[in-house]
Amino acid sequence: MYILLAILAVTPVACQRGKCPNCCKTDKDCGTGRYCDNGACTHCSLTRADHCGTAKSAAGCEDCPTATPMCSFGACVCTSDKTCGTGKYCRDGACVPCSDTDANRCGTASSPAGCVACSGNKPYCEKGVCGGCEVGYVPVLPGTFAMGSPPSEPRDQQYALDETQHQVTLTRGFCMKATDVTQGEWQSLMRNNPSFFTSCGPSCPVETVSWWDAVAYLNALSESKGLSTCYEVSGCTGVVGSGCTTPGFCWGDYRCANVAFAGLDCPGYRLPTEAEWEYAARAGTSTATYNGTMDQAHLNCEEPNPVLDPIAWFCGNSDATYTPPVDCAELVQGTTLKSCGTQPLGKKEPNAWGLYDMLGNVDQWVWDSYKGYTKEPVTDPIGPLSGVAVDERDFRGGAFDEDAVELRAARRGAQPSIARLLLRGFRPVRTASGLGASSSSTPPP
Repeated sequence: MYILLAILAVTPVACQRGKCPNCCKTDKDCGTGRYCDNGACTHCSLTRADHCGTAKSAAGCEDCPTATPMCSFGACVCTSDKTCGTGKYCRDGACVPCSDTDANRCGTASSPAGCVACSGNKPYCEKGVCGGCEVGYVPVLPGTFAMGSPPSEPRDQQYALDETQHQVTLTRGFCMKATDVTQGEWQSLMRNNPSFFTSCGPSCPVETVSWWDAVAYLNALSESKGLSTCYEVSGCTGVVGSGCTTPGFCWGDYRCANVAFAGLDCPGYRLPTEAEWEYAARAGTSTATYNGTMDQAHLNCEEPNPVLDPIAWFCGNSDATYTPPVDCAELVQGTTLKSCGTQPLGKKEPNAWGLYDMLGNVDQWVWDSYKGYTKEPVTDPIGPLSGVAVDERDFRGGAFDEDAVELRAARRGAQPSIARLLLRGFRPVRTASGLGASSSSTPPP
């Protein structure tokens, strides 16, 4: 009698009288989108974690699991990263794998400790691991190396600048962009494209940029990331990336009366110094290129070239299929190519530290003004901290239309800072305090 009264007390009146079409004993009696509530079938709840769902839930109501323990608008959602478990975090109510690139949720699907927030000396997430350089940049540790070339190294004696070999120590680690700045990257930030070889495409190096254009881009890049700029310019005139009435070579329209460099410890993006560029290009090697030294039979445009072909574009292999290329025969003697031009970046083998196109494709502006070397050891050579519009500035690396002998780690060139050529681009660096501050010659991993 007491049991019967208890059942009647929790059963709807209609069901007590046997007239309720929705009477039930278990959830299974109710079908899709409903559950048994006190003997009567009712729609899934929008908020109850033990009967979550909607009237249209194809699988019926569900009990929210541990990972997504809260019912919100008929769906089970997570409430914190902790509920998601190994290798996942809570995003918009769903548990998703840790990110390969997001510094706030760095990790992989198998990260045993779950996702982490990158900070301190390792503020960037790359391939699921916190590190000292952002995605697309390569860490270069401090070290000591022999800068310049020995007298026995082949070179173009007619045009070669001073390459006296001497010891250089770099006490700061830095992050260098794995490739030159691309046309796509330039256009996205600066809203124009100064390049001659626009048909090469957005993954090709931006070129026909002056040294001043490069400085303007790097300051704009710093500002876009909320970083203090490395260069203070004054008395600037003209438009960045403009001024060529003769396509492919001209004096740039944009220039400044003066520039002051904040120094190697500035937090923003900057040009590498000559020493930083050569140290990174060598990547622990002492030969003319990071793939060895050319022999006397392969100093010009001869093909095949076993040293350069795997790593660089030069006058022997830079044939272009797009329009308009240039007539290589007009630029360099001895080539068999009728048309040549820049090539998409990252298609050749990188050096041991992961840097692509350090030799060939386009020359790269560096910070320094040209001056001769001494044989004395130096530490952190930087060049002048200021300059004026007509300064000559150095460039490195060699280009697609040049002889093989010009594509050497030690080879130097210099031109007025306002010069814009179809064979010249640049790549950014940033000083990275978390990469150490010793004079060790141990190369980056």
